[in-house]
Amino acid sequence: MKVLLDIKDDIAAFILKLLQKFKFVKAKPLTPQSTEVLEGIKEAVDEVNQVKAGKKKAQPLSEFLDEVSVQHHNPLPERSLKSFKIPFL
Repeated sequence: MKVLLDIKDDIAAFILKLLQKFKFVKAKPLTPQSTEVLEGIKEAVDEVNQVKAGKKKAQPLSEFLDEVSVQHHNPLPERSLKSFKIPFL
């Protein structure tokens, strides 16, 4: 089983040393990049669950792609997205 813990920085080293003393536990800190990716994935899953539950309205794909292209300063080529389908939604 894998468990993700959020530990205050001032006691993190102590907790990691404590966990590493158990032979049946593998503990290692996440890099800041890994932490950021995991938090982004968690937010995305939460948002999808809110859309599925009807608590939030889904953003049209064209708006999402426009937003992503602006964030990366790389405009998408002009084309119609009407034929674009997402099979898993």
